[in-house]
Amino acid sequence: MRTMIIDTHTHLGTSKLSGLTITADDLLGGMEANGIDLALVMPHAVTDDPVAEHDKVASLCRSHPGRFRGIVNLTPLWDEKTYRLEASRCVRELGFAALKLNPMQHLTSPLMSNWVYP
Repeated sequence: MRTMIIDTHTHLGTSKLSGLTITADDLLGGMEANGIDLALVMPHAVTDDPVAEHDKVASLCRSHPGRFRGIVNLTPLWDEKTYRLEASRCVRELGFAALKLNPMQHLTSPLMSNWVYP
């Protein structure tokens, strides 16, 4: 039996930090070249419109069933209600499989609790 190879960290879209753009064709080409069966994909951490970027990831997942699963990538600096609504939408409506916390790029600490930020 062949082992399934999963890439657990890929991005779709343009990074506001590096300017690098990653397209669906880039992801699929890299997967094919390296024998990757499934990739978990998310928007870059810093975007102008994370909701629209999540929609693009969902579209990629629908266009290539079984090849991609979405990851929620939101700054927890959003107010709690807005954050929870978008995270829930991504998981329940768009079928995303994971949620990413990126303390370095979201300028947060994973130790913060109760949605209280300086």
